[in-house]
Amino acid sequence: MAFLILILILPFSAGYKKSEGFVVSVDYGNGVEKKFWGSSNMSRTAWDTLQQANAHSFLEVNVAEDFYPSSIDKIENDENGRQWTLYVNNERIFASPIEVKINSGDQVLWKFE
Repeated sequence: MAFLILILILPFSAGYKKSEGFVVSVDYGNGVEKKFWGSSNMSRTAWDTLQQANAHSFLEVNVAEDFYPSSIDKIENDENGRQWTLYVNNERIFASPIEVKINSGDQVLWKFE
C-alpha cells in the first residue's frame, strides 16, 4: 500500500516548494493517508484544493449541500457521527470549505473522524 501511495504522490511532488503552493492531505482515520501538492498562483478556497485533487484522479469526492464531502474514496459520513472534517494549518475549520481561503504554504487536511 505504501508503494502505491508513493506512486500517486511522486508525480505531483516533483519540483514542489512549500512557499509556492499548498498541500492537501486526506486522513482516512485508519492509518492510511494520501497527499496532493498543488500550486496556488491564484486565489483558492479549501473547496478548490479538494476539487483540484479530485480532477487529477487522486480522489473520488461526493459532496453535500454545504460543500463538505459526504464521502471521499467511498468512505461516507456515517450515522455514528464519524464524518469528514476540515483542518487548515492544524486548525479545525467549521466554515463552509467554499468560504475558506487557502494561501501559499498552507496545509489542508481532510480527516475522517
